[in-house]
Amino acid sequence: MLEGITRLSAPFVPFLADAVYRRLGGAKESVHLDLYPAVDEAAIDAALEKRMAGVLKTVSVAHALRNTAQVKVRTPLAEIFVHSPYAAETEWLAGEEFAFLVRDELNVKKITLLADPGVHVKYRVKADFSKLGKRFGKNMKQAAALLETLDAAGVKALVAKGEASIELAGKKEVITKEEVQILQETQEGFVAGADGDLTVILDTRLTPELLREGTAREVVNRIQNFRKESGFEVSDRIALSFRAPEEVSVVLREFGEHICMETLAEGLEEGEKDWPCRTDFKAGEHSIELWMKRL
Repeated sequence: MLEGITRLSAPFVPFLADAVYRRLGGAKESVHLDLYPAVDEAAIDAALEKRMAGVLKTVSVAHALRNTAQVKVRTPLAEIFVHSPYAAETEWLAGEEFAFLVRDELNVKKITLLADPGVHVKYRVKADFSKLGKRFGKNMKQAAALLETLDAAGVKALVAKGEASIELAGKKEVITKEEVQILQETQEGFVAGADGDLTVILDTRLTPELLREGTAREVVNRIQNFRKESGFEVSDRIALSFRAPEEVSVVLREFGEHICMETLAEGLEEGEKDWPCRTDFKAGEHSIELWMKRL
């Protein structure tokens, strides 16, 4: 397999690929004299690709929503909701391995499949005057008024099926969602977004428990960066000590075992130390002093 990778990568990293190829005892004098690996059609897993496409689309929308809500990825969230009128886009939820990928990537506790996004999102329809004006002419204002007063069933049909009907000048007209703007209004504490027919809703309400876990994750990240800046090897065991306001100290005590496991620390003490490595940083609004030494 590695030999095949050298052949695939040869045009991009020619010297490195050739050196690795020769060390592996390739069939030719140089990787550049060999052929690309043949495609194994039997190895293509269309179902896997389809599920991963759903995973990637969900993650992409959710990351954008986190940015909109200004909630860092290191701060855990309680729940994410997904909806699509097409089962293929949410089929990945049937496999725990795919659900785990999404939870881990987005740092959320739970994923829920919604049959109706209207539970958390209300939709409002606004006419796209540049498109419908050409179509309806002098009846444009009447068409716009009808669209803005669509009942719940009409709006739902437009969102789910991509079209809805209105009665205009005694004639039934079919309006597609490409001819209108669909505005979303979410409940307080939620943000929603969409990519095509996939709707993603994030619960951005932060409980004290979630905030404490977010602080612990932030501390782990800072310690990892401090290790690197101090020239420690990845495998080095360390000792840690800190000084912080009581609000933060409570969190560090609660998550002490997790912090030690993630940073290869033998212990997390409290108080100033005469150790060679010292730094300070902020976790939220609170300042933390940290001492570290290699064991």
